[in-house]
This record gives sequence, C-alpha cells and structure tokens, in this order.
Amino acid sequence: MRRKGKRHCPALQRNICAQCCGSSRLKRIQCPAGCVYLQLARTVEIERRERELQRRSALSSRLELEVSSFPIREAIVSYTTVHADVTDDDVVSVLEALEHAVHSEMAQGVKVTPNLPEHLMPLAKAITDNVATMRSELNFPHNAALMRALRAIRQEADGVMRRSDDRRSFIKALRASVKPHSLGEFIARLKGGDSEGVGRKIVLPQ
Repeated sequence: MRRKGKRHCPALQRNICAQCCGSSRLKRIQCPAGCVYLQLARTVEIERRERELQRRSALSSRLELEVSSFPIREAIVSYTTVHADVTDDDVVSVLEALEHAVHSEMAQGVKVTPNLPEHLMPLAKAITDNVATMRSELNFPHNAALMRALRAIRQEADGVMRRSDDRRSFIKALRASVKPHSLGEFIARLKGGDSEGVGRKIVLPQ
C-alpha cells in the first residue's frame, strides 16, 4: 500500500511521505538548502555527533578537545602578538560568531560567513585559516569538534574576564601557554607520534 504524502517537497513540488523523504534525501532528490526537512535532519545529525563526542572516554574527549582547540588558540596568540589593540571582548565576539557560523554551515550545508564588524574579520580569518591548515594535514577537526572547541574556549575566556579588570587578561593567559606561529610544529608532533607530545596518545575521529 502506497503511503500518503504529508511532507511538501520543494524539489519535487509535491507531497511525499516521511520515509521517501528520508531515504531519498540528497540521493534521488536534489534537496534545496532551504528545505525545512533537510535542515531538521542536519540538526538531528549535529546533535547525534555531539552525543557521540560526549560518550567518548573522559581522557580521549579531553585530548580531542585539546587538538581541536590548538589551531584556534594559536591563531589568537599569533594575531594578538602583532595587533596589541585586540581585547578579550573582541576575541569572545569572534569565537561566538564563528561558533554560530559553523552551526549554520552544518545545518544548511553551505559555507556561512561569520557576522562580524569589519575590523574583527582578520582575526576570524586567522582562526579559520589555521583550522583549514590542520584539516589539510590531518583531516581534523570536523565541524562538531570545531564547534565544541570554539564554545569551550569562549567559556574559558568568559571565566577569566569575570575574574579580572584587565581587558587582555585572557589573551595574556593564552600567550603564557601557546607559542605564536607554532601550528606547524604541533601538526608535525601529531603526525610523527612524538613520544613527548600528544600525537602518540590520540586517535583522531573520522
């Protein structure tokens, strides 16, 4: 018995059943990015990936977060070393905008430009360039891990800022733990499995 279609498909311009929608999505049907059912499916996938990350062992999860966070932290340190006018508030704004952009990209399936004032776009670009470099070398971090890292660093920055009146207290804390222009060295350690580095201990998820 043929199922009665209750979902309006914008690609086919007719109603289809939920099972046909799910099984044919982006396979036999070329779904437009604005389809509410496509966006809902991608949101469910985002939540599934986040639950998957949460289920990992505490040690593995921490190490994955460390690796995902490094290109972001290194970009902030390298950029603010040269641009002394950047404040903690600026960094938080960039992290927030990038987190939203990554989430939107995962939901819509298209690249999303972060919504930032022009003077903050170079810092955002420095971060995304670092992430792209790591992905080209290691195929990591995927978007779910990247979003988790952006959120964790933003929350860390908020905590530091609440405890200090210094407008660059978080930036200074980062500079105490991360060397500028050290992404290449970090990637080499991961790829080489240096026994003194994190590369030996971590298995990057696909």
